[in-house]
Amino acid sequence: MTEAPRTDASQPPSSELQSMQSAAKWLVGAGAVVIATLVAGLQLSTLARLTFDTPTRLNLAVAAVTVCLLVVGTVLVSAARVLVHPGWTPDKLRAVDSPTAPRQQSRNRIREHQRQRKRRWIKDELANLRTMIVPGANEFNLYELYRKNHILLTAWHDLYEHGSASIPTDTPPQVYRLALDRDVVRLSNRLKNIQDINTKLAEEANLIDARRLYKHLTLMLPWLGAILVIAITLLAYLATTSADVQITAPIEMTVQFHTDNAHLKKNNLPEGCHDQTIPGVAVGGSLRRPVITSVGTGPCDLNQVAIPESVAKVIPRKPTK
Repeated sequence: MTEAPRTDASQPPSSELQSMQSAAKWLVGAGAVVIATLVAGLQLSTLARLTFDTPTRLNLAVAAVTVCLLVVGTVLVSAARVLVHPGWTPDKLRAVDSPTAPRQQSRNRIREHQRQRKRRWIKDELANLRTMIVPGANEFNLYELYRKNHILLTAWHDLYEHGSASIPTDTPPQVYRLALDRDVVRLSNRLKNIQDINTKLAEEANLIDARRLYKHLTLMLPWLGAILVIAITLLAYLATTSADVQITAPIEMTVQFHTDNAHLKKNNLPEGCHDQTIPGVAVGGSLRRPVITSVGTGPCDLNQVAIPESVAKVIPRKPTK
């Protein structure tokens, strides 16, 4: 029994794999830019300032940041799996069809089931390419192809070690002699052919596996992209509407009270401040809740009192020349 004529099995299917890996590299770069933008553009002090008046907004902001990082991390991991070589070799493919290969003992039955399912899947995918990789073969068995490679490699070694070699699987048996150039060429061609077939199978398995991972990545991208846009929009809205500035130096202010006496009393403010506009100095707090000191304003004297937005409108005054 002789092998089928040589085909283009030695030509690696690298073009499609390189295209997928190039796209995955672009996604990794884009994900890195998003992470850098989030880290550089988001100041933790901004989130901390949200705790003064709006703890709910703080929780939303933290959730938005977490979602952004999880989405980008998922894309990076999925893209990295496309970039990393799947690692299929003729020896690993042999285990797919090996009748005596022991199953790896795993405490995680789900993982073991997934491993066996992946092996069956890769076998079926390669079987669809049988006529292209192993033309003329009636059966497609990865273990037998690897075994035949081993037998021919052993015969090639015996030929140069002992001067002759035989192939036990040949019917009828054939003896190759080192003294006959014709036998050397025939055995060399058979060995080269089966090695090329096994190499081609491994390359196709790696391409098929990379294509599966890339398809999974492209199916996730629209949903993850939409989630990322929503999270970033929410984060930008919260940072814009809730951002505050701490007062670190005295600032002259104009305080315009616009609430009734009940609200004034509730915030520990003099009732005489009702509908009053007074000058004051902010000595602490923040622009949204300044600590005001105002002396000499009659019934609305303030001595380091926090003024919330719900009680008065506080406007910084322009310095006089």
